[in-house]
Amino acid sequence: MHVTRERRGSRPLWLAVGGTVFAFTVLACVVTLLSWLGRQSETQRQEYRRPARLQIDVADTQVVLHASYSGTVEVERWLAWSSGKPVADEVWQGDTLRLSLDCPSTPHLPGCSTAYHIWVPADLSLAVTTSSGEVRLENLSGTIRVDTDSGNVEGTGLGAADVTVTGGSGDLRLGFTGVPRHVVARMSYGDVTIGLPRGRAYNVRATAVEGHRNIGVRQDPGAPTTIEASTAYADVTVRNASDVP
Repeated sequence: MHVTRERRGSRPLWLAVGGTVFAFTVLACVVTLLSWLGRQSETQRQEYRRPARLQIDVADTQVVLHASYSGTVEVERWLAWSSGKPVADEVWQGDTLRLSLDCPSTPHLPGCSTAYHIWVPADLSLAVTTSSGEVRLENLSGTIRVDTDSGNVEGTGLGAADVTVTGGSGDLRLGFTGVPRHVVARMSYGDVTIGLPRGRAYNVRATAVEGHRNIGVRQDPGAPTTIEASTAYADVTVRNASDVP
């Protein structure tokens, strides 16, 4: 007669592991629930004189820049948090105004988020650096530079300027109402779409490594406006502004 013997010790061990995992799961759910129940929000406003240049450095913050005709820089900060309150760091360095707004780097409960809405003179030179978060540019005509690791970038009503946008993942859309001087639009993972005014020829240099190139503007290698657009794993579209949905 064959006798099957149960191996001792294995079942209690699995029960202990399962109980520990369950306890941590319940704890995480409770912490998340308490953090959202205790969530606070606040809107702050600040006004600055016009700088020669505006520099915005954020980690995980939505940034929206609007054209204004007041001649000043008007800053609206939106903060939401559960434990550590986000902190703004806004300083002058010479004639450059540097703005920063992020959640605390120390451990904190879930639920922290931030956003910048900033009204600037339309022709102001500006730069935005962000690791994650949406960037929107509305009706601006100055020199613009945006560097992002992750997040969509959208520009509408842009005027004649030098515009440079580089990013990792996310879609990039730029719409121009004025003829730009030089546009550089580079993403690694995401569609690149550029809308340009009709009636002009453009020097277009477009690359889509694993996607499609869609060029719908008149091209001339000797044109005064150069458009450099590239993406690795998506599509590049350069069209007349009215043809871009």
